[in-house]
Amino acid sequence: MGIPLNPTPTNSSPFHKLKQRIEGYKEKESRMVMKAGCLLLIFLSVVVVVSTTTTEGMPGGWHPIKDLSDPYVVEIANFAVAEHDKRSGAKLRLTGVVKGESQVVAGENYRLVLATSDGNSYQAVVWDKPWVHFRKLLSFDPLHA
Repeated sequence: MGIPLNPTPTNSSPFHKLKQRIEGYKEKESRMVMKAGCLLLIFLSVVVVVSTTTTEGMPGGWHPIKDLSDPYVVEIANFAVAEHDKRSGAKLRLTGVVKGESQVVAGENYRLVLATSDGNSYQAVVWDKPWVHFRKLLSFDPLHA
């Protein structure tokens, strides 16, 4: 008999050792790719969380109102003055919105600095939930210069 054309590798043959080494590298490469994928996923998750928490509308954070002459802001301010007048018996009129911030809660809080007809400024906080037609004056405090 001669030499077989398709020798079957044994556990100690060079072919078998080479095959095992290649499979080992493939397994290590697969684990490295999996680890890299997991790290990338974690990184992207952190980026998404950070980017969404720094945008306006973040629950709990106060954000400046850009347009103080917005009709809705003026409506909130007029409500605050009217509600204060109703509670206190005063006869104030709104002359302007000086400063404003909003805060997303179960609805939206508006913290406004208001100029009034008596020449004084007040800070009013109004809680607004327009989808249920709810609005409440939480505070109306004079500001001392």
